[in-house]
Amino acid sequence: MKAAAWTMVLLLGLGAMTAIASITLGSMDWLASLKATLGKVRPYAIALHVSLIAVLWLKWPRLIGWLDEKGKVHPANKAAILASRHRMALLFLAVEVFVVIGFPFNLPG
Repeated sequence: MKAAAWTMVLLLGLGAMTAIASITLGSMDWLASLKATLGKVRPYAIALHVSLIAVLWLKWPRLIGWLDEKGKVHPANKAAILASRHRMALLFLAVEVFVVIGFPFNLPG
């Protein structure tokens, strides 16, 4: 099994165990506490995401060079992939702003 499939199986198993535990214990109060905790952690998670995007942007040439050494990048495409550095960073930032942060929908008022 590939790593992505194992990760999905583990996450589904964790979700099933959490649901079974909450039904068994007869308490749904954990949802309110989970929402409050996630609300407190959200700014830190967003800062972590943006910093990881910045690290990817900074290390892009080194990453592409490493992939080229491993034979994962076709030599004819290497220049195009190196040139797409800014577009990829902007794509990830756009996903962060519009999907994760929910920019147009979370405006006050």
